[in-house]
Amino acid sequence: IPIFDENGNAVQLYGRKILDNLRKGTPDHLYLGGPLRGVFNQAALIHQKEILLCESILDALTLWSAGLRNVTTLYGTNNFTPDLWAFFEKIKPERVVLCFDNDEAGNEAATRYAPRLAELGAAVLRASLPENHDINELARANHRNPTAALAACIERAELLIGKKETSSSLAAKKETPCQQPGVIVPEDNQQPFCSPTTQNQEPTTTSD
Repeated sequence: IPIFDENGNAVQLYGRKILDNLRKGTPDHLYLGGPLRGVFNQAALIHQKEILLCESILDALTLWSAGLRNVTTLYGTNNFTPDLWAFFEKIKPERVVLCFDNDEAGNEAATRYAPRLAELGAAVLRASLPENHDINELARANHRNPTAALAACIERAELLIGKKETSSSLAAKKETPCQQPGVIVPEDNQQPFCSPTTQNQEPTTTSD
């Protein structure tokens, strides 16, 4: 998966091993050698007031594929890169929804990064994921309607820092559920993906 800079140049590549029959100690996540550069999906985020921030590229791609396009990602919980911080300082979003895994590493990362994001003037929220689940697992567990499940977990995001009246742009409106921004309504499905129906870790090793 290529990651581009603001000029459209590929400055990083990400690879994910998907089999379990690997030699002990083999990293699941692979990057090019050198600094972790670039910002995933930055061209789509320039004028967005709300950013969905994941901890892994596959989680970000899961949201993007579900129609939630205002998304970007860390390179794992320990890699909020200088490029990403500079980008947030440039665009100054009003809201950042942390779509981190609901586990010890994700919780620690949310606590660590929320204050600094708030210093940029953003309200910081935490997406409501089931315990020990990540975004991709939630989508796969709700494969009949993954967009509804993902939108619901963002809609229920908990405010960590910021103004209480600041809410997610995905807040569901039952009377007009399909007007949620960034959500695709499939032509072949009578029930819109963006209805408020709720159905009920990735390691972050970096290697050359």
